Amino acid sequence: MVYKKWPSGQHIIQLYENDLEETELKACPKLTAEHVYPDKIRKMKVSCCTQVFSQRVAAVLKRHASLCRGVPSDHRQYIDVDAIETADILNFFNKLFDSVNGGSRTSIPREGPTGAIEPSSQYLSFWHNEAIPVLSSSYFLCPHTNKRTVAPSLTNWIFSIRNLEYIWRKLRGEGFKYLIPRNLNQDPLENFFGGIRAYGGRNINPTCAAFISSFKALLINNFLSPHSVTSNCEEDESEGAFTNLSNLVSAKNITITTPNIPIVVVPFEVSRSSSFGAEVATYVPDKW
Repeated sequence: MVYKKWPSGQHIIQLYENDLEETELKACPKLTAEHVYPDKIRKMKVSCCTQVFSQRVAAVLKRHASLCRGVPSDHRQYIDVDAIETADILNFFNKLFDSVNGGSRTSIPREGPTGAIEPSSQYLSFWHNEAIPVLSSSYFLCPHTNKRTVAPSLTNWIFSIRNLEYIWRKLRGEGFKYLIPRNLNQDPLENFFGGIRAYGGRNINPTCAAFISSFKALLINNFLSPHSVTSNCEEDESEGAFTNLSNLVSAKNITITTPNIPIVVVPFEVSRSSSFGAEVATYVPDKW
């Protein structure tokens, strides 16, 4: 399946500006100027990308553009009918994001591949029949020079998909029944470094000693700081580092057992054949 369509960021700007006229019941409340205007987009914020390439924005944009058929272009709520093609691409990338971020074995049928990778899941068919063909044929077109550009992000998406397929084939061969793709992303690591940065305050380039100090403080605090709403990643839902210790403190009945750990005695012999051994042999008695 190959999209022969021409999506445009201008359609998203039209949707955002039309939605600004609503004070309470906004169709896309998460969209801000940092999501749509090229000079304001925060390029390192993945959340700005995923919130635009979402099912909500795609559905609202497609519905709004469909209702604008036959509407004069000077109407204040007008959106170009070609925005339907943009909505289709937004929905495609939304499904692509979901396919590599499934966090449980259960899947929501109406949303496509969202659960774990299993032999009966929709992942492989979606990647082979839709994702890779679309990404392979996609390119960016400069509106001023009509020059085609294939961004590394498109090529790297194909690499990521094929690597996931390879990992799944290897795990399947080892007897694994399913694979949760979200366990392969870097959200926990990035959230950890976000905690280090938040603890350091203005120290955005800590030394090794400062990093160790922050790590120790966060460890004692059990990483209990709330997940920031402006974080670049979703909450990874990992347990605290001292979860077992808190269970020990809060438990009512504690059974104390003495572990049977054998003591290993390693004999130590000092050889007097070398000058170093002689020095050690004479030094120890003198100190005692």
